[in-house]
Amino acid sequence: MIREMVEDDVAALKAIHAKSGFDYVFPDLCDPLFLVSKVVENEGCVVQGIAAKIELTVCLWVDHSKGTPEQRWQWLRELIEETKQAAWLRGVDTITCVVPPEIADSFEKRLKAVGMSRDRPWPKFSFNLLDYIPVVRVESAE
Repeated sequence: MIREMVEDDVAALKAIHAKSGFDYVFPDLCDPLFLVSKVVENEGCVVQGIAAKIELTVCLWVDHSKGTPEQRWQWLRELIEETKQAAWLRGVDTITCVVPPEIADSFEKRLKAVGMSRDRPWPKFSFNLLDYIPVVRVESAE
């Protein structure tokens, strides 16, 4: 049975997380940025869980024909700082930047210089919900 996660489920999810051995800290599931949290319950036990949290993905465009490299770097630092402040004021606590592999090595030093860090070398996968037509479950009121 799939149902909404409740506070009593957190211990079971922490145990599942610990058994996985994956290298990441168990999140604070009380964080209001988690908009969706569900579990699968089987025979009275939580056997799976999912929590979906809001984060921002950075899209960046730079016209390399304008300004000097030093000017572009200064503009980029200012632009990133403004973006971080605006995101924080809107209640967001995570900004993600996905970098094309062909510039990852050269651009990584710039990202580190503005305070970003590589989380881990895990591949990133996404759902584009604009391409998704949700199936709405309608329960009859009885």
